[in-house]
Amino acid sequence: MYIYNYLVAALSQMVLVPFIWHSAYMDSRKNKLFITSIFFNIITLLGYAGRSIVNDGNHFILNYLINFVIYISACLLSYFFLLTSIKKNGIIYKIVSVWESILILYIVTTPWTHLAFYIDENNIYTRGSLYELMFISQGAFMLLWVGVLAVIYRNVEFKRRIYVYLLGILEFAAIILQMHASDFKVIYVAAAFFLEIYYVFMMEVEGRYDQMTGVFSKRFYYSEIERLSPNNTYLVFLSDLNRLKYINDNLGHEYGDLAITAVGKSTWDIMHSKAKIFRIGGDEFVGISKSIEEKEMHECIDAINARLIDESKKLGYDVTVSVGYAIHTLGEEFQSTLQKADENMYIAKNEYYEKNHINRRE
Repeated sequence: MYIYNYLVAALSQMVLVPFIWHSAYMDSRKNKLFITSIFFNIITLLGYAGRSIVNDGNHFILNYLINFVIYISACLLSYFFLLTSIKKNGIIYKIVSVWESILILYIVTTPWTHLAFYIDENNIYTRGSLYELMFISQGAFMLLWVGVLAVIYRNVEFKRRIYVYLLGILEFAAIILQMHASDFKVIYVAAAFFLEIYYVFMMEVEGRYDQMTGVFSKRFYYSEIERLSPNNTYLVFLSDLNRLKYINDNLGHEYGDLAITAVGKSTWDIMHSKAKIFRIGGDEFVGISKSIEEKEMHECIDAINARLIDESKKLGYDVTVSVGYAIHTLGEEFQSTLQKADENMYIAKNEYYEKNHINRRE
């Protein structure tokens, strides 16, 4: 009966590939890694289906080859899937890559060592003396992935990511179950379902959040302002990084990106419970709040500036921001309110340059 489960799961993964290939939601690196993960899961599922056919004592070489492919594909599946969530060349990436190399060596040498598996005298697949290493590694990779996801998507509402955490834990449970009960072939069928759900989550997150700063994206901004009613009262604020050109020209664009990120994260940390924060341009952020009043807005601006003083000390150069806001009046168009906030932001920016005797063209 398992052969049909494997084939159906593999088919569902094949159907998903064209959608991911043409997806505009994830960046190209994540797209490639995700498709690679699905490819290896399909190979693993087809390998299990093949093993169900040849594991009858009459196909020694084919049996060995199929099991070898299963182990290699399963190993690479876990690796490439984890890479979708970790930075290339970071410390976690290096540790995982070294461990993956050890696993590949463990599998490649198994015809002689019998550590992962072997084909017995009756030409039947048998688990090796250290077969648990594969399962333990996959389980560790899955738990690491859940932990990394909790960090990089901490700005995402918990209710939107809880089901992905639960699926990750269920996949971990499937790994432990199959490690202790070989008759339950559930890991890669469950992985097929898990990958599909995770892709839906990624589409939403990549479209909803700005990946550099963690605030809401420009795409989400346009969908949100369409929902705003001219008959409601709300506050709109607009912020813009000071001296970004100077930072880019004298320190480098990577330092400019760090400054933009500092502004975005500082604004989010202080105001996300009171307002929706969007990044709508390189260093431009817009906030919309239905609950903040003018006095509280001034307090928030002071808090953001104080946070940026701390961020400047960490970065080693000054990061400051100019903020302007406006109250939307009943019947007024959103763009009119945004224009007022923009004008007030430039007043604040001019005051900053005049106060600090800085030439704006620097």
